[in-house]
Amino acid sequence: MSMPMFPIISPEITREKALNMILASIAMEELGLSHIINAEGEKIQYVLKELSEHADSDAAIEKVIEVNKSVESLMEVVMQNQIFLKSKMDKVIEIMIADIGPTGATGATGATGTMGPPGPRGATGATGATGQRGSKGITGSTGPTGSTGSTGPAGIQGVTGATGSTGPKGVTGATGPAGRTGTTGATGPMGPPGKSSKCCAAFSETAMEYRWKNSQPFPWKYDFSNEKCIDYDACEDGMILLEPDRCYSVSFSINIIGVENTRQNLAILLTVSSPELCKDLFTYYKSNSLSYYTPFTVTSGTILLSTHGHHEKVALATRLRSPNSVICTQAHLSIIEV
Repeated sequence: MSMPMFPIISPEITREKALNMILASIAMEELGLSHIINAEGEKIQYVLKELSEHADSDAAIEKVIEVNKSVESLMEVVMQNQIFLKSKMDKVIEIMIADIGPTGATGATGATGTMGPPGPRGATGATGATGQRGSKGITGSTGPTGSTGSTGPAGIQGVTGATGSTGPKGVTGATGPAGRTGTTGATGPMGPPGKSSKCCAAFSETAMEYRWKNSQPFPWKYDFSNEKCIDYDACEDGMILLEPDRCYSVSFSINIIGVENTRQNLAILLTVSSPELCKDLFTYYKSNSLSYYTPFTVTSGTILLSTHGHHEKVALATRLRSPNSVICTQAHLSIIEV
């Protein structure tokens, strides 16, 4: 008897390739077993369908039991094969782990490659839900009603002449023609005009959720004015212009619903300026020790402002002093001449 001859394998199979091929063969066997199990399931479905259509109940039960035994016998063989395959796979994995040596030292970092072109822009995320609207601010108090002007004097009436003595009664004569109408007397001078109403104006916010930045005047929206003593110049940084030598009652409120940075202090000022004067009329201060997570309202109450001693119009503005901008809504400003 001669020795068996094995063919020469070219190229030579390495140890690592041989182990990988064994794992691949295990995977192929598992795939074949899955097809066998699927075929047995289809066989059971076919037998049940045929027996339900062409056989009586007693014979059908016997056939089902026979088919079940056949499938059970085949599944036992499949389970034995699974145990064999698991043992073979565990042994291959054990050998592959034993071949792995200790981790070598980390090599030097390679040179940075050139940057590739930017990728396509991602899809825009969904818009967040709209925040809850803040509560309505406090309405300022109504100024006092002005006094009524005095009525001018009437025209001067002529002096009545003296009454003559009564003469004797004469004979009634014929009725003479009607005499001509006398001229109307001169109209007396008109008295000074009275002051029937106060000069007042109202302003409100320019938009819902307005972002108010540091040092910027608040952009008031001009609502109404019943006289021309209060002007609003939107081109001059939103200044409200007041007449000189007057006295005004001023009140405002602004709802703040968000602050960008809670670690900084915040101040809101009502300022007046003219060539003769520049000062802060009112200051609302909020330190960083207070909570900024809930909305709050800045309200000034009633402030009396005198422009006596000024020769030109006085500019009134509401400004923010904070390193960060704030989000505000529902702002109201009332100015009344008193």
